[in-house]
Amino acid sequence: MKFHLKTFISVFIATFVVTVSTVFPQMATAKWTRTHASSCMTLGGAPIDTSYAIYNNSTTAEMYALCAVDDSDYLLKQNLTTLNIHGWDGNSTLKAAAMACRSLWHTTGGSCGTLVETAVGKQHFTLQPSRSQWNSTTTADFGYIWVRLPRKETTGGISSLRGFYTFGN
Repeated sequence: MKFHLKTFISVFIATFVVTVSTVFPQMATAKWTRTHASSCMTLGGAPIDTSYAIYNNSTTAEMYALCAVDDSDYLLKQNLTTLNIHGWDGNSTLKAAAMACRSLWHTTGGSCGTLVETAVGKQHFTLQPSRSQWNSTTTADFGYIWVRLPRKETTGGISSLRGFYTFGN
């Protein structure tokens, strides 16, 4: 049997690669984002941005916040497993609410998932709307969050949006 250096080196390298990939497997990495409410666009109400949160200072109208969801090759929106929206419902009779939505990439239009609301009463909230609008068939669409903040009560009680958290793989 004749010794071939090239064959030996090839077998050695292949064995080394298999051994290293078995001993040191690549770890699965979870990815997350935390986004402040100041990045959201507001409609209606009387928005006040104090750098801590966005508040609805209107005593007559609800305020709506539209917040873009990060969507990149690092963390695709359809791979999100957690969506938490954080704020304060400062109205004792009206509810804060949120939905996960998408705008179509190729034309004006889109859709939102199921509306989730706080219970009645003043409270800190973490809303977790369905992410069903963000799936493998909607990868090209633009994801966003829709949030409704109740009007300010005349005796105090001002609702606010602090931001949102996403987690996925």
